[in-house]
Amino acid sequence: WVQMGNIAKAKKQPDVAMMRYKKAVAANPKYALGFSQMGLLQMETGQLKEAVATLEKACELDPSHANTWFKYGLALEKGGRTTEATTTYEKVLRLEPEHLNAHQNLGVLQHQGNQLESAIAHYDRVLAAKEDNAGVLFNKAVALTSFGRQTEA
Repeated sequence: WVQMGNIAKAKKQPDVAMMRYKKAVAANPKYALGFSQMGLLQMETGQLKEAVATLEKACELDPSHANTWFKYGLALEKGGRTTEATTTYEKVLRLEPEHLNAHQNLGVLQHQGNQLESAIAHYDRVLAAKEDNAGVLFNKAVALTSFGRQTEA
Protein backbone atom coordinates (compact mmCIF):
# COMPACT_ATOMS: atom_id res chain seq x y z
CA TRP A 1 0.00 0.00 0.00
CA VAL A 2 2.82 2.42 0.76
CA GLN A 3 4.38 1.98 -2.68
CA MET A 4 1.00 2.60 -4.31
CA GLY A 5 0.61 5.66 -2.08
CA ASN A 6 3.99 6.91 -3.22
CA ILE A 7 2.94 6.45 -6.85
CA ALA A 8 -0.29 8.38 -6.27
CA LYS A 9 1.68 11.13 -4.52
CA ALA A 10 4.09 11.35 -7.48
CA LYS A 11 1.06 11.69 -9.77
CA LYS A 12 -0.13 14.65 -7.67
CA GLN A 13 -3.05 12.69 -6.21
CA PRO A 14 -2.70 13.43 -2.49
CA ASP A 15 -6.16 12.15 -1.55
CA VAL A 16 -5.49 8.80 -3.20
CA ALA A 17 -2.03 8.64 -1.63
CA MET A 18 -3.45 9.36 1.83
CA MET A 19 -6.08 6.65 1.42
CA ARG A 20 -3.37 4.14 0.50
CA TYR A 21 -1.12 5.14 3.41
CA LYS A 22 -4.07 4.76 5.77
CA LYS A 23 -4.73 1.29 4.36
CA ALA A 24 -1.09 0.40 4.94
CA VAL A 25 -1.17 1.34 8.62
CA ALA A 26 -4.63 -0.21 9.11
CA ALA A 27 -3.26 -3.48 7.76
CA ASN A 28 -0.18 -3.23 9.98
CA PRO A 29 -0.47 -0.75 12.87
CA LYS A 30 3.26 -1.15 13.59
CA TYR A 31 4.35 -0.19 10.08
CA ALA A 32 6.61 2.79 10.75
CA LEU A 33 7.21 3.56 7.07
CA GLY A 34 3.47 3.83 6.47
CA PHE A 35 3.13 6.35 9.28
CA SER A 36 6.24 8.18 8.09
CA GLN A 37 4.96 8.59 4.53
CA MET A 38 1.50 9.56 5.77
CA GLY A 39 3.01 12.18 8.09
CA LEU A 40 5.14 13.61 5.30
CA LEU A 41 2.07 13.96 3.08
CA GLN A 42 0.13 15.58 5.92
CA MET A 43 2.95 18.07 6.37
CA GLU A 44 3.10 18.80 2.64
CA THR A 45 -0.67 19.43 2.55
CA GLY A 46 -0.60 21.81 5.52
CA GLN A 47 -1.96 19.44 8.14
CA LEU A 48 0.85 20.21 10.59
CA LYS A 49 -0.84 19.12 13.81
CA GLU A 50 -1.74 15.77 12.27
CA ALA A 51 1.71 15.44 10.72
CA VAL A 52 3.45 15.96 14.06
CA ALA A 53 1.30 13.28 15.71
CA THR A 54 1.70 10.83 12.83
CA LEU A 55 5.47 11.31 12.57
CA GLU A 56 5.83 11.01 16.33
CA LYS A 57 4.09 7.63 16.07
CA ALA A 58 6.46 6.61 13.26
CA CYS A 59 9.45 7.56 15.44
CA GLU A 60 8.07 5.54 18.35
CA LEU A 61 7.68 2.51 16.08
CA ASP A 62 11.18 2.76 14.61
CA PRO A 63 13.34 4.95 16.85
CA SER A 64 16.52 4.13 14.93
CA HIS A 65 15.41 5.61 11.59
CA ALA A 66 17.12 8.97 11.14
CA ASN A 67 15.03 10.12 8.18
CA THR A 68 11.79 9.62 10.08
CA TRP A 69 13.17 11.73 12.93
CA PHE A 70 14.21 14.32 10.35
CA LYS A 71 10.67 14.50 8.93
CA TYR A 72 9.38 14.84 12.50
CA GLY A 73 11.82 17.72 13.08
CA LEU A 74 10.60 19.40 9.90
CA ALA A 75 6.98 19.17 11.03
CA LEU A 76 7.89 20.60 14.43
CA GLU A 77 9.85 23.42 12.81
CA LYS A 78 7.07 24.25 10.35
CA GLY A 79 4.68 24.34 13.29
CA GLY A 80 6.85 26.90 15.07
CA ARG A 81 8.08 24.47 17.69
CA THR A 82 11.73 25.35 17.12
CA THR A 83 13.10 24.20 20.49
CA GLU A 84 11.65 20.73 19.94
CA ALA A 85 12.80 20.77 16.31
CA THR A 86 16.34 21.59 17.44
CA THR A 87 16.33 18.66 19.87
CA THR A 88 14.96 16.39 17.16
CA TYR A 89 17.61 17.41 14.60
CA GLU A 90 20.26 16.75 17.24
CA LYS A 91 18.81 13.26 17.65
CA VAL A 92 19.00 12.77 13.88
CA LEU A 93 22.71 13.62 14.03
CA ARG A 94 23.28 11.16 16.86
CA LEU A 95 21.74 8.47 14.67
CA GLU A 96 23.39 9.61 11.43
CA PRO A 97 26.23 12.09 12.03
CA GLU A 98 26.52 13.04 8.35
CA HIS A 99 22.82 13.76 7.75
CA LEU A 100 23.37 16.91 5.69
CA ASN A 101 19.79 18.18 5.80
CA ALA A 102 19.76 17.94 9.59
CA HIS A 103 23.03 19.89 9.73
CA GLN A 104 21.58 22.54 7.43
CA ASN A 105 18.32 22.91 9.34
CA LEU A 106 20.07 22.89 12.70
CA GLY A 107 22.39 25.61 11.41
CA VAL A 108 19.42 27.78 10.49
CA LEU A 109 17.74 27.27 13.88
CA GLN A 110 20.95 27.97 15.76
CA HIS A 111 21.54 31.12 13.74
CA GLN A 112 18.02 32.24 14.61
CA GLY A 113 18.85 31.48 18.25
CA ASN A 114 22.02 33.62 18.09
CA GLN A 115 24.31 30.61 18.35
CA LEU A 116 26.63 31.69 15.55
CA GLU A 117 29.60 29.39 16.10
CA SER A 118 27.41 26.31 16.30
CA ALA A 119 25.43 27.39 13.22
CA ILE A 120 28.64 27.92 11.25
CA ALA A 121 29.94 24.51 12.34
CA HIS A 122 26.81 22.86 10.96
CA TYR A 123 26.98 24.81 7.72
CA ASP A 124 30.64 23.83 7.37
CA ARG A 125 29.74 20.13 7.80
CA VAL A 126 27.40 20.42 4.83
CA LEU A 127 29.92 22.38 2.77
CA ALA A 128 32.64 19.80 3.47
CA ALA A 129 30.46 17.26 1.68
CA LYS A 130 28.87 19.56 -0.91
CA GLU A 131 31.00 22.67 -1.31
CA ASP A 132 28.75 24.11 -4.02
CA ASN A 133 25.55 24.02 -1.95
CA ALA A 134 24.24 27.50 -2.78
CA GLY A 135 21.61 27.52 -0.04
CA VAL A 136 24.10 26.70 2.69
CA LEU A 137 26.69 29.13 1.30
CA PHE A 138 24.02 31.84 1.40
CA ASN A 139 22.89 30.90 4.93
CA LYS A 140 26.47 30.94 6.17
CA ALA A 141 27.10 34.36 4.61
CA VAL A 142 23.91 35.74 6.15
CA ALA A 143 24.85 34.35 9.55
CA LEU A 144 28.35 35.79 9.43
CA THR A 145 27.09 39.16 8.20
CA SER A 146 24.39 39.35 10.86
CA PHE A 147 27.08 38.96 13.49
CA GLY A 148 29.32 41.64 11.97
CA ARG A 149 31.77 39.24 10.38
CA GLN A 150 31.29 40.37 6.77
CA THR A 151 34.94 39.78 5.83
CA GLU A 152 34.46 36.05 6.47
CA ALA A 153 31.28 35.91 4.41
